[in-house]
Amino acid sequence: MSLGLLLPWALAGLAALLLPILIHLARRTVLERIDFAALRWLRARLSPRRRPRIEHWPLLILRCALIAAVVLCLAQPVLNGYRDLRPTVAVMPGVNVQAIATQTLPEGARRLWLAEGFPALDTPTPSPTQASMSLLRQLDAELAADATLIVLVTAQFDGSDAERPRLSRRVDWRIVEGEPATRAVPEAPDAPRIALYADAEHRSQSRFIQAVSQAWHAQSERLVIHAPTEALPTDAVLLVWLVNGPIPTTVLQWIERGGKALLAHEAEWPDTLSAPSWRAVEGPIALDAASLGQGRLWRFAQSLDPQALPHVLDANFPHALRTAITPAAASAQRADARAHAPLQGGATYPTPPLPLQPWSALLVALLFLGERVLAARTRWMA
Repeated sequence: MSLGLLLPWALAGLAALLLPILIHLARRTVLERIDFAALRWLRARLSPRRRPRIEHWPLLILRCALIAAVVLCLAQPVLNGYRDLRPTVAVMPGVNVQAIATQTLPEGARRLWLAEGFPALDTPTPSPTQASMSLLRQLDAELAADATLIVLVTAQFDGSDAERPRLSRRVDWRIVEGEPATRAVPEAPDAPRIALYADAEHRSQSRFIQAVSQAWHAQSERLVIHAPTEALPTDAVLLVWLVNGPIPTTVLQWIERGGKALLAHEAEWPDTLSAPSWRAVEGPIALDAASLGQGRLWRFAQSLDPQALPHVLDANFPHALRTAITPAAASAQRADARAHAPLQGGATYPTPPLPLQPWSALLVALLFLGERVLAARTRWMA
């Protein structure tokens, strides 16, 4: 084992050791002058030059040690080559805690939840929304090569990634009593309210967007068509921009602040985006899409007319358009624990270094406490 530093450049802070030395050289004990009558007849002599003298050596050493400890803590010391060979018991959320007591587990084993951060088992049950297999691979990579890993799972569990994990060690995979932790299914977001802007050339195409708005919100009134020169909406809506040519700067700034815009096929793609980042496809509808600042924008891959895009005449067009601009809700991926037992033969990783920063922080606290006590005692004695 050997000591190492993650931020060795922080050792430049050791130059601060000069500060307490200079303070101790500058500060001297003030001596009170007392006239003594019997010595007034003595001939005055030149006093020899006094050499710089440091008083209170213990306090100076303690202050220098405190500064060095703070610099060491900032440098993030680690212990390389440390191998924690204690067995590890990882429990998936949903396992019956009473069933754990019936298991024969090694003494002194670490017991933790198979959840983000690997909290201890005596902490509250973590959220069920955990990527169990990814966390299992991470735990396998962080453990020493010779450490034993025991995993307690329910007969079925969530968080699989459609691939049987292959780890670097043989895992004691135990199926115990319990139910998979229930995962909240996100509700589908409400259809956004549309703000329609169109020029004279796209007036005929605007009727398809008006039909979409009526289908989304079951409204009887037609959507108002705004001119491109009118003010932009201030609330969270879907801006449909059916205008030829470059996109005005005001519209781009509105999108960057978190807005969402759907552009006509004839609209020019922003210069700041050389190419779309992805393409949203729902049936025959294709939208070029990209993120801009905090917002998003889409552009029809075809002209919004029946000749180029016959699907606009289909009754399913509003649903397909909404699906294309709405991110798909994550679905639970439940797996059978017997068929998902980890395989052996995965890649091995070097043992990560043991961080010593908590111990160095404790050292700083003890040195600071000792420095305060000694400084108060020195002032009292003076």
